[in-house]
Formats: sequence, structure tokens, C-alpha cells
Amino acid sequence: MFKWLKKAKAKRLKKYKEKRTCPRLNTLVDVVYKLYDKKGNGVVSLAKDVSASGMKLLQQKKVQLDTLLDIKIDLPQKEGLVSALGKVVWYKRKGGIGVKFLMIRPHDEQKHFDYIEKKLSEAKNT
Repeated sequence: MFKWLKKAKAKRLKKYKEKRTCPRLNTLVDVVYKLYDKKGNGVVSLAKDVSASGMKLLQQKKVQLDTLLDIKIDLPQKEGLVSALGKVVWYKRKGGIGVKFLMIRPHDEQKHFDYIEKKLSEAKNT
């Protein structure tokens, strides 16, 4: 590898600081979201890197930072729907949308957390 490339990579890694506080589940989950204050149909998307505190939406449509989203997460294997209020914390044209959960109903929060724990445990055992 070129010396300058090694230096650039080391510099980039030194600047990067992991901000996540919850373990991520690297799986695809169906999601429908819409702008919090808007009526009408939602946007169907897939979520990836789901955690108890947020997720990455695989969406190409630009959404402004700090936009509030009304989110419905369809957990696989008949686990049910989880309703959440989220905020857009980052957007990348080819990388999707980063959403931080602001509020999840207590029952839904436990269901969501249990699903993530179950899937992470299954992944560890394989």
C-alpha cells in the first residue's frame, strides 16, 4: 500500500469516533415512514443497522436534517408493528438516512428490544 494512503487512512480513523451506544442488528426490516406533521401515505423503505436507539433507512430521497418522522417498523416473523417517532440525524445520497428514535411506546419499545436481542443472540450462536 502507498505510504500516503496509509497516512490518510490512519488520519481518518483517528478523527472518527463511534457515537452509537446500542448494539446494531445488521438485517433488513420493512419500514413505512412519513413526515410527522403530514397526512397521507407514507414512504415504504427498508431499514438496516437497526438498534434500540435508531436505524439506517435505505432511502435515496433527501430528507432534511432534524426532520421528525412518524415510523412504523414491521418486525419479521409475525413479531408485529412498532410505532416510533424519529429524527433525521444524517443523510447521504448513496448511504441512506440515519434516524434516531425520540419516542417509542413502552410496549413497542420492549417488543423492539426483545427482537433485536433475540436476533443478536442467534447471530452469536451461529
